[in-house]
Amino acid sequence: NTAIASPTGSYSGYGFAVPANIVSKITEDLIAFGTVQRGWLGINVGSVTSDLVKENDLSVNEGAYVAGFGDDPDKSAAKAAGIKEGDVAEPFKFLGPDGTEMFRLVQLVSRSKPHKADLKLDYGKIQTAALEQKKGEYTEKWVLERLNTTYLSVSSMFSNCENLQEMIGISAARRQ
Repeated sequence: NTAIASPTGSYSGYGFAVPANIVSKITEDLIAFGTVQRGWLGINVGSVTSDLVKENDLSVNEGAYVAGFGDDPDKSAAKAAGIKEGDVAEPFKFLGPDGTEMFRLVQLVSRSKPHKADLKLDYGKIQTAALEQKKGEYTEKWVLERLNTTYLSVSSMFSNCENLQEMIGISAARRQ
């Protein structure tokens, strides 16, 4: 558990738990580097709002809006990777404990260790990512080919899964 410091130094009665995976990463970083290592995108991010969509004629209505590149744009990893001011990143969505839709962009960055991409060092990761993409494409192709001849029964637990609903819609369209 972690306590919240008060301005007077007295205990304010509040505390919160820190997830074990975050504690583990911080501990490993402190032992290995003497400091916490965090990835740095070098961007100023804002939420896409209806006003922002109108002002900037955006074609999307949700995501993370790149508002700029911080105090030192020349050191921005995002800018070096080709991200431009005004781009909208489509973050990973998930449902929060209360059922509201939330995004994981900032959390992902805070758990990443900083480094410059290097083909020799990153080849395994690149190879794995390419292989996973190829497997996904092959699996999707296989599923789509079999939709006409296969009965799909989807548990109500997965009724909100966009991917399954898309497959069911494709299957229904092909049968007509």
